[in-house]
Amino acid sequence: MVIITTKGEAVAVAVAQLTSAEMATCDHGLVCKTKRVIMDRETYPRRWKLGPRSRQKQCLIESGKLDKKGQPTPDTPKEWLVYY
Repeated sequence: MVIITTKGEAVAVAVAQLTSAEMATCDHGLVCKTKRVIMDRETYPRRWKLGPRSRQKQCLIESGKLDKKGQPTPDTPKEWLVYY
C-alpha cells in the first residue's frame, strides 16, 4: 500500500497487516508496516510537541506534577489521569 497526504503526495510504501474490511471497521491500531519512506525530510516543517495536549504535559512536568519522563506522581491532577 502507499501512504499519501491529504494533498495526494506519496509519503511511504508499506505492507498491510489487516484486510480492507478490517481497516474499515477499526478506529485505532497498527494497520501496516512501513517498508520505504519516499518523501524528503525537508518537505514539511517539524511540528512535534506543539499540540494542546503536549503543551499541557510540558506545563505539568515543569510544575512538578509529572516526573521528568512524563509519568504520574502523587500530585498529578485527576483530570490528567482519567484522560491518560
